[in-house]
Amino acid sequence: MAPIAVNIKHAGKVYALTLDPDLPAKAFKEQVYQATGIPVDRMKVMVKTGVLKDDTPWQKINPKAGQTFMVIGAAGELPKPPEKPVVFLEDMDDTELAEAVLTEEQLAKPVGLRNLGNTCYMNATLQAMRAIPELQTALGVEKPSDATDDVPGAMPTDDAAPPVLAALPSALGKLYSNMQRTSDTVAPVMFLNLLREVNPQFAERDRAHSHGMNAIMGGGYAQQDADECLTTIVTALGSVPGQSSGANKKFVEQYMMGEMTRILKCNDADEAPSTSTENVLKITCNIDSTVNFMASGIQKSLSQAVVKRSPTLGRDANYTQESRMTRLPAYLFVHMARFSWRADINKYKCMDACFEAVPKKWDAGRAA
Repeated sequence: MAPIAVNIKHAGKVYALTLDPDLPAKAFKEQVYQATGIPVDRMKVMVKTGVLKDDTPWQKINPKAGQTFMVIGAAGELPKPPEKPVVFLEDMDDTELAEAVLTEEQLAKPVGLRNLGNTCYMNATLQAMRAIPELQTALGVEKPSDATDDVPGAMPTDDAAPPVLAALPSALGKLYSNMQRTSDTVAPVMFLNLLREVNPQFAERDRAHSHGMNAIMGGGYAQQDADECLTTIVTALGSVPGQSSGANKKFVEQYMMGEMTRILKCNDADEAPSTSTENVLKITCNIDSTVNFMASGIQKSLSQAVVKRSPTLGRDANYTQESRMTRLPAYLFVHMARFSWRADINKYKCMDACFEAVPKKWDAGRAA
């Protein structure tokens, strides 16, 4: 049967409703509830056979178009509309889907970056830098709840910086925003292309270790050093402004720049030690067969043997260089130096060592 227009009367008021005889009587009562606010379990809808029950068949009542039913019952508070409209999973974007489906623990885990051919050096660097919340703010990275389809605006840059170098901070901000909006792995293609334009070294190919189609096309992309990648990115960030509390300092200077004092003493002559101070972005952890802990590797890098020309002796002499951090930055990078120069083979050699896990906490006072 087709739906028909009927009326209900309650407390002197008449309400127009649509009655569908193909639906159970309880469905009609729900309409009455929506119109009058009388809970279904407290209402009585009067029909010619008495009180309408949830399972009363409409064929027995035979309602007519325009018919009026009397409703008895005390109205309660009308239902409030939901604060947020109901959204179905198929209508959600990646960010909404991640918030609806994933647990807080899963959301806290960083989004992965796809390896685009020996780009683990870049992915590791990007993930480490993403852990700096002030950098997210400086780059205009949006939080998941505020994310839109807009791309973060261009970062203020030094007019003297090459255009490609100046574009790298904006590309980094866009990449981090994309990582905020999804629970899936992100492919940093645009950022990688810009990085290779800024530093062509990262576009080098390795024919010797390539096979099949990679060898035919000139070889796959060669492995690169994460430290070189960090240096390139930080250089590009040099024009990004810091926060207002930084007295007009740039972001890198405000949050990432430390100060190292070096004292150089000659072991072969009675020379006055020379002292120098320089700004540093990282501290080195030298890894060799004798180093199993990060702290010992850092201590090893702070005391180094140096061979240089002595003005007193007029020849090369042995020196000891002692380095100490005199000012720690808010965020200090540790360079895990696995490669050392081998003069006998005239190239860098990766050191094989059994290295313990990096500690969650490290007393930086040991480097001071």
